[in-house]
Amino acid sequence: MSGTTKIVFGKVHQIKGIIKNAVGSLIRDKKMELKGNDETMYGKIQVKLGHIENNLPE
Repeated sequence: MSGTTKIVFGKVHQIKGIIKNAVGSLIRDKKMELKGNDETMYGKIQVKLGHIENNLPE
């Protein structure tokens, strides 16, 4: 998987996590909020790895 692909998938995970967090907060479901936080963090890590991979020399 290329760095750019990782960045895109990371952004998707961030958005999904933000939505899960908001929905969990609205319905007062702590478990869903935590899953949203986890997915957001996973997305941020994936974006960082994509940037690192893009900046590595070939």
